[in-house]
Amino acid sequence: MSPTTAAAADRASQGAAEGAAPWPHQIHCCAEACGYDIPPVTPIVEEHRLHQRICPCCQTVDRAALPADVESGGYSPRLTALVGTLGSTFHLSHLKIQRLLHEAFGVRISTGGISCIRRRLNSLLEQPVKEAHLWLQGQPILQADETIYPVGNADGNNPDGRAGWVWVLRNPLVTVFELGLSRSKAAAQQLIGDTSSAF
Repeated sequence: MSPTTAAAADRASQGAAEGAAPWPHQIHCCAEACGYDIPPVTPIVEEHRLHQRICPCCQTVDRAALPADVESGGYSPRLTALVGTLGSTFHLSHLKIQRLLHEAFGVRISTGGISCIRRRLNSLLEQPVKEAHLWLQGQPILQADETIYPVGNADGNNPDGRAGWVWVLRNPLVTVFELGLSRSKAAAQQLIGDTSSAF
């Protein structure tokens, strides 16, 4: 270090020690390093034993009932929601959902169990989706579109294996998706509702 540089460094150090403002050419650096990690996950398993007795006189079976807040299928609302999200938003197959739940969360579940969860979700969400769709159809401004989408024949309504379509109807507040086997004008009218002047 040259004498001039050393003197400047001494003055800077002295000024900082006395609380003086740093020189314009002084640069104060602060380095930060963030490390992210996922905590270990252990599944919560609650066992409910339902005792039952048989009347020796009339042979009537009397069995205890599950608590009101316990799902009869054995799958909690949180696990049910996760299975639904993985299969819909992230388009994972039953086998991939099964593997992810086991490897990431330690949850062992059969593909049949996953099917049961998804059927239950379909039943639970059917009415809210209808209400959302009906509300959208009454709005003055809507956006609608469609794109090809594999629908399969799980419900038995597509035995010929026709190409499927996913329709979307939305406004800034609500979005509804609907699967169908047509992208015709009639399909669009059914989606949007009684807006014949728009066609």
